[in-house]
Formats: sequence, C-alpha cells, structure tokens
Amino acid sequence: MESLRAFAQAQMAEPPTAQLLWTAAVTVAPREDLGTGPGGERFIIPITGGLFWGGPGHEALRGQVVAGGADRQLWRPDGIEGPHAWLNRRRLVGTLQTLRPAHEAVLIRVWALA
Repeated sequence: MESLRAFAQAQMAEPPTAQLLWTAAVTVAPREDLGTGPGGERFIIPITGGLFWGGPGHEALRGQVVAGGADRQLWRPDGIEGPHAWLNRRRLVGTLQTLRPAHEAVLIRVWALA
C-alpha cells in the first residue's frame, strides 16, 4: 500500500482556479422551527431583503434582493446539518459567511471554477 500511496502523491494535480461571479449581502429574519420529520428537524430562515453585485468583469450586474425567499435547513438525527449544497456543482461554488452580530445578514459569494 505504501507504493500506491507514493505513486498517488507523485501525481501532481493543478490546483483549481476560481473567478468571483457575484456577491450578495442578504438580510434575514430569525430562524423558524418547522418541526421534526422522518429526515430530521427542519428550519427555515426567511430572507427579508439585500443587495447583490457582480465580481470582476461583471460590474454591470447589480440589484436588490427582495423579501420572500428563504434558506431551508435540515438537521438530521445523526447530527449532520444539511443539505446546504445548493450552489456546489461542477462549475459553481458558493460560500456563505454570517455577518452577525453586527448585522442580521449573511454574505454569499459565488465562484466559477476554471
């Protein structure tokens, strides 16, 4: 097995590159408990508004996030929180950063993988 490990480590892979497509600062309301079902405990975090803007090369992309959407969450019985992979695809990756306690908001960035 050590020879397999050594061989695999010698196979250098180019690190992926990413380009920032857009960023959104989204305001949110407190989390609401929707109850427990067969898949686990469900929550919803209402989106109350916000702004979005394009990354380098996409500066013309900008606008307002309107209230009405939500982040739906599931906490499974095994303690795993998810799924939160709505942007994790082959070409796009999203990152989420809380802006609490300064703001009841989150910062979302979406990157295109090259």
